[in-house]
Amino acid sequence: MAKTEFPERAAVDNPEAGYLVVQRNLEFLRDAFDAKYTAVVVTGSRGGNAALASLLTQLDSLGIIDNQTT
Repeated sequence: MAKTEFPERAAVDNPEAGYLVVQRNLEFLRDAFDAKYTAVVVTGSRGGNAALASLLTQLDSLGIIDNQTT
């Protein structure tokens, strides 16, 4: 596995500036993750199961899956 190179180091004395460094690094990781992974498509029938429907809806809203169930 290749080492992840962060855009900036978080060695900052100013707490506000440190927050911005962490935020930029998290955005970098999110973009790197998004570029590598795509949501899994889930298909089929939920069979009237409300709990399953809720779970699939939440996972879809987070972008983890692409909910195509009926």
